[in-house]
Amino acid sequence: GRLPLMRAMEWAVRLREHGFATDCALLALAGNPGRSPRERVLAAAMAFELFSDERAMPLLEDALGAVPDDENDRVLQELRQLAPTIAAAIEPAGVA
Repeated sequence: GRLPLMRAMEWAVRLREHGFATDCALLALAGNPGRSPRERVLAAAMAFELFSDERAMPLLEDALGAVPDDENDRVLQELRQLAPTIAAAIEPAGVA
């Protein structure tokens, strides 16, 4: 849960390739209350987007609720790049 986001993604792939999905680095980051809400949102969204891991959804919901209002646009923009399916699901209607 302390790795930078992109390193967590790399380790998540490696761990899952070797049968260690329970030790997913993205989920560890997403569940780490010491990380920023933005980082937690992105990690959880990537875990769901890349691996369809349902364990990411409650973590994503919690992290989304903690994102400060002034960071919503930034987080949504990053989600569009890193987890477009999640971004489309949470994006307000009429926004493109």
